[in-house]
Amino acid sequence: MNWNGDFYDLEKKLNKSRDPVLDQLGGRCSGLIKVAPNNADLFISQVTMSGFQNMLRVLKLYKFGYGESVSESSNDFSST
Repeated sequence: MNWNGDFYDLEKKLNKSRDPVLDQLGGRCSGLIKVAPNNADLFISQVTMSGFQNMLRVLKLYKFGYGESVSESSNDFSST
């Protein structure tokens, strides 16, 4: 979840001024990495308040361990 947009409203409501140092950093993304119980799975997500061109590009590779014979056992693709 990206709380960055909510901070603008909270700053106004609480009469807080913006931190110029944080404004210079330009960070407008939030991310989440979660490991499922027993390391069964890994979940990764990212959101941005900016345009999608500012998001991190990720190359993903999935390897499937099916018990039966299939034509493909892996698949890779880019998030761009």
